[in-house]
Amino acid sequence: MYKNKKAIIYNRVLQATNIMLITHKSIREIAKMTGNSKSTIHIDLTKRLSKIDPYLYGRIKNILKENKELGYIKGGMATKDKYKNK
Repeated sequence: MYKNKKAIIYNRVLQATNIMLITHKSIREIAKMTGNSKSTIHIDLTKRLSKIDPYLYGRIKNILKENKELGYIKGGMATKDKYKNK
């Protein structure tokens, strides 16, 4: 049972990693796509991935940094659209 659970987590980490590398989507979007929580995806892409593959972790870390820098812009545009449609 323990090995099976470990394999499931390993595969989930790699799945989320591949999605982020290909699409550059946010953690929230990846969580919706995979049916996992944002917290789980965040832990997978930061803590677990760094232990599984440090090289991939470095690439993901850069994407997460980009997404964080763009977050306030997306938030501002969402607010603008919200009040524009009222």
